Amino acid sequence: MAKTKKIQVPVSPEDEQAIRAAAKLYKISAAEWMRRIALKAAQSDLALGKKVSPDEALEEIFRMELPVNDLETMIEEGITGRLK
Repeated sequence: MAKTKKIQVPVSPEDEQAIRAAAKLYKISAAEWMRRIALKAAQSDLALGKKVSPDEALEEIFRMELPVNDLETMIEEGITGRLK
């Protein structure tokens, strides 16, 4: 399935470093690592029947402090990750 949407979430430099280190362990991009973690959490919530409002969902996403960068860098990293 083609990935055509992006979610940007601000993170601290320390969190970004930890996320990149974790992704490196699996030899995948930070974006791919975060995508897997976020999807696993979403599937877990859905399996439990947890219902949240859109505002609550956004608040939960913000609390995750997912990695983010400017759009140009994210696009470049996405392309680089696919070419590895």
